[in-house]
Amino acid sequence: MRLFLLPLLLLIYNVSWSQKTEITLSISSSDLSEDFSILSSKNDELLFLVYEDKDDVLDNPVLMKEFNFDSTQMDISFFHQLDLSKSYVYFLIELDSRRNHLQIDPIIRLHYKKIAHCFRESDYLCVEEYLEDEDVLGIGTFKIPTANEIEGVYKIDSYKYKIKVDTFFD
Repeated sequence: MRLFLLPLLLLIYNVSWSQKTEITLSISSSDLSEDFSILSSKNDELLFLVYEDKDDVLDNPVLMKEFNFDSTQMDISFFHQLDLSKSYVYFLIELDSRRNHLQIDPIIRLHYKKIAHCFRESDYLCVEEYLEDEDVLGIGTFKIPTANEIEGVYKIDSYKYKIKVDTFFD
């Protein structure tokens, strides 16, 4: 009987404390980061990473999405489950090398405070020490719902993105 009660109690505990809700996440661009130079690819290969916002540590991402934008596709929407009571940290990265998210995520988690500081200071050489050819387009925090605009200039090319996170029913 005890063996039966323990899993039942664990199930009840997890259900009562978990507040994960289906959310809609939309990312759109009105100015791609790779469209200025004649040498650029004219498309943005993007990695969007979301982590639970904890004081000094980033655990595994709660959301990791790779996608491409070009002049014919400048927005994406998808569903995911997130806890409405928590805060999150996001990174929007333009991928310029052959590395994938499985190689970039551990670097972000290990050095996120330094990378965020370098990004805020527009110290691109410092960011390159950690991410090499990858371009950080945005770093921020959010609670659900949110709408964040990201815009800037990186190596003479301007960019502008909007990230919107809302509950599925809003």
